[in-house]
Amino acid sequence: MRLAIDAMGGDDAPDAIIEGVVDYARAHPEVSVLAVGQSDAIYHSLGKLGATPANVVIHEAPEVIAMGDKITALRDKPNDSMNTCARLLKEGGADAMVLCGNTACSVAASQLHLGRINGVKRAGILTPLPHINGTTWVIDCGANSTAKPEYLVQWAEMGAAFVTCYSGITAPRVGVLSIGTEEGKGDDLTAQSLELLKQHANLNLIGLVEGNHVFNDTVDVVVCDGFTGNVLLKSAEGTASAIGQIIKDGIHKSLRAKLGAWLMRPAFDHLKQRTHWSNVGGALLVGVNGITVIGHGRSNRVAVAHALRQAQRCVQGNLIQTMRELLAQPSQVGSQRRSSFLDSVKSFFTGSGENESRGGEQNRDNTQPSAPDNHDYRNISNKKTQRLDPLDKTPDHQRPTRHDD
Repeated sequence: MRLAIDAMGGDDAPDAIIEGVVDYARAHPEVSVLAVGQSDAIYHSLGKLGATPANVVIHEAPEVIAMGDKITALRDKPNDSMNTCARLLKEGGADAMVLCGNTACSVAASQLHLGRINGVKRAGILTPLPHINGTTWVIDCGANSTAKPEYLVQWAEMGAAFVTCYSGITAPRVGVLSIGTEEGKGDDLTAQSLELLKQHANLNLIGLVEGNHVFNDTVDVVVCDGFTGNVLLKSAEGTASAIGQIIKDGIHKSLRAKLGAWLMRPAFDHLKQRTHWSNVGGALLVGVNGITVIGHGRSNRVAVAHALRQAQRCVQGNLIQTMRELLAQPSQVGSQRRSSFLDSVKSFFTGSGENESRGGEQNRDNTQPSAPDNHDYRNISNKKTQRLDPLDKTPDHQRPTRHDD
């Protein structure tokens, strides 16, 4: 398996990207990671990390699209790292790609080079957010700043199908994000989308939902336009970070607080694992004709490693082919389509071929948005010069394979 990653994309690229690549490559020697970008900069970042795993491959891309560039940069810089990743995926040089740079350009590059799956009107970014018992999936979180009702309907179909696969929920609860639960609340897009979704009897539509419902296990799949979804996502991330900082500040104010924090450390660790954005890794761009994971612009080494792991599991699950078959069927997303989707790829995402149920009710998502494998990337030191794997016997002088265009 070969995973391509834009080594030049992100606020802290290439250092943060390469750190995550090395962490992931050491944990998964069976997977080749193509670090795409300016080779000199990549070698410089690798030089800070000691021995380089043999499964890290450098693929030269001389140009860089900055975080503030407009979509026209894809045309003006055809040999940048983002375009190159997309071409590799299209031409079979990679099985999936991870992009942590400019979101608008990432989405555009994916659709430009890969195209959309037949029948898909617009691709959407599907993002997991934690709720009190598991995960709520929100689509769209930034791929389309404006949308049409038919887009939201199709996102609901794809989102429900994916959640069935990922979580084993036979009838995911689908809601339309609005400013109130009463019909008539919200704008024209909300009202028209709700009316169209009502016509899809095989979707488990619960109606309109508010922002707080995303986090209290009221809904499994939330659909909205990309502008609204991105604001929701960034607000949730900011709130979680602020609460964490407030707790830290309070702990340092007294000895009693410090002692209490020591006793509460397991609970705090669990809270951080559940809520910290870096443990999510990235979001799936669903609807494009190739596996694309969109990472956060400020991704650190932990987020990058998790994003690569997400891409790996999607490849193992043959996600794109299964989604093609799903969308090619004439009926809407119903129980038969979800069952077929679940049977083909469930084991790769859940790590088990069996569903568990609670009290005779349908299986509810109890998975976390953290890494689904046994490698805890969070415990890796942030010291860039430290040898990250004490068992790594690779000679320090060994350099990664270099592959130029």
